[in-house]
Amino acid sequence: MSLLKKKIRLFFFILILLVSCKTDKTPLWLTEPPPDDELNIYIVASGKNSEIFDSLLNQLYSRFNIEPNSYFKELVYNYYIDENGTVITILDSYSTEAVDYELIRIKRTIFDPILELYKNRYTEMIEYISEDERLANIALEDGEIYTAYSLYMKALAEQLSKNDEFYTPSIIKLFDKILDIFALFNYAKLETFKDVVIGLPVVDKHLYFELANLEKYNFDGFIYNISFKEDPGKKSRKARIKVKSNSLEFIPPRPINSGSFTIKASIIGEGLEELIFTWKDHNYLGNRVKDFGLNMDKILEKLTISFDYTGNYNFSLFPKLISVANESVSLGISEILGKFDEDFYISGVSKSDFSNEAFIREVTIGLDKHYKYLFLCSDLTEDKVTYDEDGVLLNLKINISVVDIDSYKVLGEKNIESQYVTTENLTDLSYIDLGNKIGELIYTMKF
Repeated sequence: MSLLKKKIRLFFFILILLVSCKTDKTPLWLTEPPPDDELNIYIVASGKNSEIFDSLLNQLYSRFNIEPNSYFKELVYNYYIDENGTVITILDSYSTEAVDYELIRIKRTIFDPILELYKNRYTEMIEYISEDERLANIALEDGEIYTAYSLYMKALAEQLSKNDEFYTPSIIKLFDKILDIFALFNYAKLETFKDVVIGLPVVDKHLYFELANLEKYNFDGFIYNISFKEDPGKKSRKARIKVKSNSLEFIPPRPINSGSFTIKASIIGEGLEELIFTWKDHNYLGNRVKDFGLNMDKILEKLTISFDYTGNYNFSLFPKLISVANESVSLGISEILGKFDEDFYISGVSKSDFSNEAFIREVTIGLDKHYKYLFLCSDLTEDKVTYDEDGVLLNLKINISVVDIDSYKVLGEKNIESQYVTTENLTDLSYIDLGNKIGELIYTMKF
């Protein structure tokens, strides 16, 4: 054979190969799907995008006589999108302009029990209620919220540990019931504070709230984690406080330094964190567990109470409201506080036998500024002793009470004395001297 003829034949051989490679040949499995065998189930799914999974699912429903339901659908989907493809494997694919096709293999060792379960026991699955869940439902109807929560959590942990698809509907139902438990929390009469004076009693400085729906529900038993945090970088102190009588009160530790502080109160879902961490990677329920954890985080964050306040060593940072009836004493106080550029107001309203609450209303009426503390000067006494032919020794005593205007509580008391030698015509000087001493006390007062 001549060289030219050999080249011509080689050219046509290569041309035939190229043409055959470009031929869009339909795969055999599309027209003749492989039959199921002892090890695997084979399905040819078709559609565009998500329609392929729907095709797979519908064929499983029809071939194995399974009632369509969300639990089976989610289970199959999780196996279908599993990157490892150990249970559901896409063996081959083929596409036309109109439709995509996938040849899918399903391992019988995993799926036969699942198919049998959903075919024969689906009604039993969705109607299943454990004894703990039954008791929890009763507790919830009786308004015993913590008891119901504890029993739901017990039932959930037990069913997850069985690692059995039969319990999937019950587990998902328990997730929803636990979320519903925390949705019942609603705060009423929430009380916080903005500042404390270091060294003063803090019994009136507290975090307090009541849980609403008091007549219907009992929340006693739930625990709040209280963190007492100073400036960023400083270590937090923590406390765990139980809800009692549907309310919680936390009195913070006394600050030892001036500065900014934060109190944060978070409800503790006992057992939740451990349960979510343990089961978040579960082979077919992991996504449900993760979603449950995310929803719980949102609810618990919404229920978290957080507020800032300041701690101060003395009263120099606060505007001062002072009540003193004697004009000369008032003048003496003004001399001292004015020298230090203090922010103060002196009222001439005198204290009588009415309560602190009524007196404070009388003192503060018409004022255009909010005052935090009232320095109440009362019980002024005078003892006059002849000093010489022209002079007298005046012994003056007065009581100073520091009153929290918001709570009407007396935070502390001190007695001030002044001994001043003067004449009968200049006794006002002794009262001014007493006022000076009161001003000095107010300016430097620490407890």
